[in-house]
Amino acid sequence: MNIHYSNLQSDTLLNVSMSEGFTCHDSKAFKPFVTLSFDNQDIKVIVFDMQKLSRIDSGALGMLLLCIEEAKRKNISIEFINASGQVSKMLNLSNQLSTYMH
Repeated sequence: MNIHYSNLQSDTLLNVSMSEGFTCHDSKAFKPFVTLSFDNQDIKVIVFDMQKLSRIDSGALGMLLLCIEEAKRKNISIEFINASGQVSKMLNLSNQLSTYMH
């Protein structure tokens, strides 16, 4: 998985672009992103752009669910955008995740 993030548009909006595959094996790469994002007091919205993400597994879904729970505790909104194919199907498997798809 490749993950790139920026908040060039606004200090309160974090754009996260994910590419390739996102699996349970990516937890070491994903954890620093989560720590930095949720420790930033200015962030109010995190948008995950999944347009270039080709696949996702149940371990990655679990990581996203943990992000949602942490976001709720910190009063941060989360959106998943541009998911398609297998990624969209996997996100739709979880009612909690599909609520955040746009």
